[in-house]
Amino acid sequence: MKYKSINLLFLALAIMFSLCLVSGATGTVSMTSPATGATLTQNFNLNVTNSTFNTMKNCTFVIGSTLTANTSVTIGTITNTSLIMVNTIYNSTFLEDAQNYILTATCRNLTNDIATATATGLIVQNTVPTTPSTLLPSQGTVDTDGLVTFSSTVVGRETTSCTLYFSGQNPGSSSYSMTHTGNTCTSSQLTIPEQGYEYYIQASDGTDTTNSATTSFSVDTKSSAGKTALLASQPGVTATGGATLSVAETVSNGYIPGTGIPIWFVLVLLGIIVAIVLIYKFS
Repeated sequence: MKYKSINLLFLALAIMFSLCLVSGATGTVSMTSPATGATLTQNFNLNVTNSTFNTMKNCTFVIGSTLTANTSVTIGTITNTSLIMVNTIYNSTFLEDAQNYILTATCRNLTNDIATATATGLIVQNTVPTTPSTLLPSQGTVDTDGLVTFSSTVVGRETTSCTLYFSGQNPGSSSYSMTHTGNTCTSSQLTIPEQGYEYYIQASDGTDTTNSATTSFSVDTKSSAGKTALLASQPGVTATGGATLSVAETVSNGYIPGTGIPIWFVLVLLGIIVAIVLIYKFS
């Protein structure tokens, strides 16, 4: 029984020693370039250094950003030639601009152990967003229900977000976040009071921004438009645009408008007619 216990103890120690050897064999590597938070413009250097890794053989690089379609791009597996570091040049123009890229290097040694190194917060800066176009509502549009959805066409690979801005008069806020999908930016449907408005849409890649042309539209709801039509059909009332009405004068400088006849003359004539009717009635 005593010898059995000793054997179990040696077995446990052997297992622990083996685990330590495996753990020690894994080692570490470090991302020398690019550094966390670096700005990547066109060609940039990929450099991973062997810290305590036993004979580093190669590293596989993967880069991605949640703000773009490039959520996970495998750059490739680079073979180690110096036994100390992996070093190569990568052309970043294939990536969309954004400010939150993460680069991960997964490295292996001769015994196929794995060590990783990561750089976060990388900024890819290759382009400026193309000007948003095909804005809706378009120039001069008159909305008749007060419910307006805004949209524009953008170049998706150059854009990570869009913002709707109002110049001057606004429906409650001077800016609204938009939804960016592919080559389109849209807003949720906004309730817009009756008024004239000017707006523009700004495309952003997280670093640079580009504004569209300023576009004008107005809101004239059906209810007020109906009232306008009804009132405008009445004598002395004219529509002056939108839901605005103007009531014409019925008297102008003592003359009946459009006739040149003095009002006193009409009153005298009416008096004479009334007198003749009364004389005839009581005679």
